Amino acid sequence: MHYINGVCPICGGKMRKTSKGYRCENSIGEHPSCDFMIPGIICNRRITEQDAVAFLNGKHIALEGFASNEWKMFASSLSIAEGKVKLESRITKCPHCGGDLHVGLKAYNCANYRNAEHPCKFSIWRNISGHTVSVEEVKQICEQGVTRDSIEFYKEDGTVYYKRLQLTPEKDRIIMI
Repeated sequence: MHYINGVCPICGGKMRKTSKGYRCENSIGEHPSCDFMIPGIICNRRITEQDAVAFLNGKHIALEGFASNEWKMFASSLSIAEGKVKLESRITKCPHCGGDLHVGLKAYNCANYRNAEHPCKFSIWRNISGHTVSVEEVKQICEQGVTRDSIEFYKEDGTVYYKRLQLTPEKDRIIMI
């Protein structure tokens, strides 16, 4: 048996790698007391052990490579609702217009981008100066106005520097401080 480095968010049991994904040890056997599992494939994308461990340890990461039944590619993040793993593309509210901010393939985008009456062009690139912006950082920026910690960025020549990301006073874009 291969256990992965994470515990079941429902009952606290150890998580096992199985032929169909990752299951709580308490969901296996004659009298299961838990039914939590992370499918090995979600929307035509393989969920790696690294993805599962990050999710189980509370890291909300944006994942790429999901595909609809029509093979339209999209990005999303994993979440739990009613004890089941589901995809959640909505991250938080847009700080500029109040619409929903979603995970996109290259950026976190406001859902009102194509709204004819009140278009909103707010977005946060998923990669800024060599740093992959996490879902937690997006929430911090949109909800508190600034990232909690300094972030490691890279210049063109490879030089490392540290800054925080902050909303402008107009709440229409982010800047480094």
